[in-house]
Amino acid sequence: MEIAKLFEEQKHNVRKRGDRAFGWLMLGQWLFAVILALTFSPYTWSGENQELHIHVWMATVLGGIITSLPLYFAFIRPGEQIGGYVIAVAQMCFSALFIHLMGGRIEAHFHVFGSLAFLATYRNWRILLVASAVIILDHFIRGFYFPFTLYGVTTGVEWRWLEHGAWILFEVAFLSYACAQANKEMLQTAVTHWELMNTRLDTENLNIKRTQFFSVISHEIRTPLNGIIGFSDFLKESPIPQEQKEYVSIIKQCSDTLLKLVNDLLDFSRIDSGRLDIDPHNFKVQDIREYLEKVFSLECRKKSLRFSFEIAPNVPSELVGDSHRIRQVLTNIVGNAIKFTENGGIRVHLRPHPTDADIYQWTVEDTGVGIKKDNLAKIFSPYTQEFSSTSRKYGGSGLGLAISKKLVELMGGQLSVESTLGKGTVFFFSIPLKPS
Repeated sequence: MEIAKLFEEQKHNVRKRGDRAFGWLMLGQWLFAVILALTFSPYTWSGENQELHIHVWMATVLGGIITSLPLYFAFIRPGEQIGGYVIAVAQMCFSALFIHLMGGRIEAHFHVFGSLAFLATYRNWRILLVASAVIILDHFIRGFYFPFTLYGVTTGVEWRWLEHGAWILFEVAFLSYACAQANKEMLQTAVTHWELMNTRLDTENLNIKRTQFFSVISHEIRTPLNGIIGFSDFLKESPIPQEQKEYVSIIKQCSDTLLKLVNDLLDFSRIDSGRLDIDPHNFKVQDIREYLEKVFSLECRKKSLRFSFEIAPNVPSELVGDSHRIRQVLTNIVGNAIKFTENGGIRVHLRPHPTDADIYQWTVEDTGVGIKKDNLAKIFSPYTQEFSSTSRKYGGSGLGLAISKKLVELMGGQLSVESTLGKGTVFFFSIPLKPS
């Protein structure tokens, strides 16, 4: 969208707001004009008969005529270019009517200046000029032919319209300057909006290209990595010296770490661009437990840690959900728990939600180093770890928990954490799952 179109759209919105506001103002003024006419000398005598003063009929009939066309533009066709000019003319006619009904009292003339100030909300100096021309013409004609209805006196005021016109033009000049400044600000707002739209579009295109790049490059990296990992497993089983087997183990460990990093980067890129989908399907809870026990049993034995996966008795054996993503979340959390735990153990627990049968609570509890309270919220931010030296001491990219939180949210849940420094950490999340 071009800047000119954005600027015109802003002006159209200003006109719509102004039209509707003046529509309600017109109705209020009409009602007030009738009340004013009934209050000031409402009756007159014609012989022996008493009847309503002509002012009452003037306020009712003339006020309705003045109001009708502005109401059409205010509520039926708001925002029209011509609508503002019609409303400006009608508003000045109301000012003239009020001055007439109040017998030319000086306070009635303030309605003119208030009306001009209200009309300035259109931010259009041309509307102000039209309004001022209407009221000055009214003062000129009535000043010569009906001075009593304008000034409350009958003689010596024929040229006073020049003084009143000068004050009106003075206000219009000031309001026109204010309108010009407001239009400059609106134009600058349109420019800023246009720049933001282009920046957002560029960012979206960049995200798409980045996701495509990650998809391609991750495939190019994972293919040789899988080959290295496969041949590492083959070499470990082959009859080679023990020292070489240790070298092969190191190669496989490094390859596994690099492969996990590549997968994390790809997942984070997909999540960030909104292109990662959840795939619900039937799965066995026991399969997830066996997978975690198989993956982490060796690491737990190396550090002499206890590992347990407890499933509540009232959990169905089969559920419907994305078991791949659940396993990925648990793998990230349990992997971190083992990494930061030197003594004790890790406990995973699954149970139904106490109040909702379709919600299941997963808990991962460890007896590790714990997390400072000030850092609890930070650990879910990408590229962030609890300690600045974590990457040197424990390793890791800092993406695991950020990805896990996004995955849990995509599955309709929330990932939370509680921790006591030096005693351990508890991660828990609840996600909707249905019995198979």
